[in-house]
Amino acid sequence: MIRPYRPEDESALREMHAAQGFDYPFPDLTQPEFVSLLVAVDENDVPVQAVLARKTVEIYFLGQKEWRNPAWRMETLAKLHFGMHGLLLAQGYTDAHCWMPPQVSKSFGRRLRKVFGWVESRWTCFAKEL
Repeated sequence: MIRPYRPEDESALREMHAAQGFDYPFPDLTQPEFVSLLVAVDENDVPVQAVLARKTVEIYFLGQKEWRNPAWRMETLAKLHFGMHGLLLAQGYTDAHCWMPPQVSKSFGRRLRKVFGWVESRWTCFAKEL
């Protein structure tokens, strides 16, 4: 049976998380960023699987390649970046993702890492349109 998560399920979910052995901490399911939590339970209502949905945001960048000069473009990108950072924090987001086409990921990705502190994900990403 599938049902909504209940706080009393947490210990079973923590055990499942630990048994998986993945290198990330068990999430704080009380945080408002968790918007949907479903649990599959056995005939004794013991959780056997769970799917936890946490809100995140995808960032798109659009820009004119020849506008003014690289310094102007970088200064403007920094203003946009920090402005968006504040807006997203105020809306309760705790992370953002940016998927880049291969032809720009090396150069633009380096800029995101060095200038703005982004990190390249170690995890393979899959997407699903809803």
